[in-house]
Amino acid sequence: MDAHHAIIPTPKAVNPASLSANEQKIYQQIARQYLMQFYPAAVYSEAKLEFTIAGGLFIARGRQLMSPGWRQLLGRDDSQDGEADLATKCRR
Repeated sequence: MDAHHAIIPTPKAVNPASLSANEQKIYQQIARQYLMQFYPAAVYSEAKLEFTIAGGLFIARGRQLMSPGWRQLLGRDDSQDGEADLATKCRR
């Protein structure tokens, strides 16, 4: 064996009701992380604006999620990452 295999799926079925609440959370997290490896990469559109005003350089950066890929398994909106939608902010 050339690599360390931390998780190896088996045909053994698990009855989630037999697990404690904490064990269920851990099991679900491990299963979700395992599935993420088979999903495509998340795709972002990125923008960078540079302005020179009164001799000072001002830089604004932003990115927008175009395709969630594996991130859709997280079950949350990507905007929770605090990433600014630069195009929307510049239109204001």
